[in-house]
Amino acid sequence: MSDHLKHKRIILFAKPGSPQVAPKSKELLAWLSKRVTVVANNIENRDDIKSFPDADYAIVIGGDGSVLSTVRKLDKKQIPIIGVDMGKLGFLLEFSIDELKTHFEQLLSDKTLITDRMMFDCLFTR
Repeated sequence: MSDHLKHKRIILFAKPGSPQVAPKSKELLAWLSKRVTVVANNIENRDDIKSFPDADYAIVIGGDGSVLSTVRKLDKKQIPIIGVDMGKLGFLLEFSIDELKTHFEQLLSDKTLITDRMMFDCLFTR
């Protein structure tokens, strides 16, 4: 693992209160901490994301709902999100934990892998 990755700042998000996700999140947090600077996480149900420091990437463990919830909470912060699938469908999530570990250095080094997405804010009235 390259030393330049140690300077990358990561926020780790996990689906709060999930008995499946919590142990895997703690395991991944320990693994990440040896490779990058983890500036914040919400594993212990910390939900005040607006107070989180800036980061180079966010890693979200859970399902599609976890990713969508994280995106809404990040609001205007433009942080690339890496999704780790622990849900049922995983349309928005790209990796398992093992795949993330295998491709981690490439993910953080190759900016061409980032895909821009838009988020709409809609109001429906009757």
